[in-house]
Amino acid sequence: MYMHARAARIIEKASIKIDPDSLDYSKLTRGYDFDLVILLGEMQEYIEKACKELKPNVITDYLLDLSTIFSKFYEAMPVLKGDATELRLGIVIGVKHALANMLNLLGIKPLEKI
Repeated sequence: MYMHARAARIIEKASIKIDPDSLDYSKLTRGYDFDLVILLGEMQEYIEKACKELKPNVITDYLLDLSTIFSKFYEAMPVLKGDATELRLGIVIGVKHALANMLNLLGIKPLEKI
C-alpha cells in the first residue's frame, strides 16, 4: 500500500499531464524502468494463474515483486528530473494502476496518502 501512495505522490508532484498509452517505451534499455514495463505487461498472466489455481498468493507475490522493483526504480532514476520525465512518469502511472487493481482483487482499498 505504501508503494501505491508513493506513486500517487509522484504523480501529484508532476507538473505535466500525460497519456501513458501514447508514450514510446521502445526507448527503454535494460534497467529498473525496463523491468517494470515487462512486469506490468505480465499482470494479466498473474491474475489468470491466481484464478485458475485458486491461489491468491500469486497476486501477493506479484505485488511484492512490483513494489520491490518500483522502490529500486524511483531511488535510482529520478522521475521528475532529467530528459526522460514523461516516459518515467508514464511508468509510475502504470505502476499505480497495477498496484490499485491487484490490491482491489484482494479486497484491499489502495491509499492515496499515508
